[in-house]
Amino acid sequence: MKLSTDSQRFLALLNAVSVRYLLTGGHAVVYHGCRRDVNDLDVWVPREREVAEKLVQVLRTHGVNDQTLTPQMILAHDLVRIGRRPFAVRQEGDVLTIGASPFRTELLFWTSGGAFEDCYQRRVRAAIDGLDVNVIGLEDLIITKTASKRTVDREDLKRLSELQEEK
Repeated sequence: MKLSTDSQRFLALLNAVSVRYLLTGGHAVVYHGCRRDVNDLDVWVPREREVAEKLVQVLRTHGVNDQTLTPQMILAHDLVRIGRRPFAVRQEGDVLTIGASPFRTELLFWTSGGAFEDCYQRRVRAAIDGLDVNVIGLEDLIITKTASKRTVDREDLKRLSELQEEK
């Protein structure tokens, strides 16, 4: 599995400030052994003030200089989408959007079918492209995909279930 340079940098920044996170979504599907195109980096983080403060620090280091970005603003949303420069911050319902399309990183504060703390305790600690990465475990990934209604998640679920049966 190969991460984009931006994804490697973002995960390294999370690691540098000790953010508890789980790599989920397409990258987790690929990590667990399925072939799949991956367009973005999905990172699940707990909805905690300390995490939001660290995320502001990470985003500033990543190049987001908008001074309106605060931990409170991050905590008020379910999803933070990070695109490319210019890094303007916009609030759109439950989504905080930073930058312009295409969006390459999504920070999730919840996911269907699982509790962060439980999934984090069962995480897989993986070395990916020279980085220590916390990946959601296969069984928890299957549970979250099962709870989702999206077509891509249904397709992932089929592949993951087949993989799990082979093990």
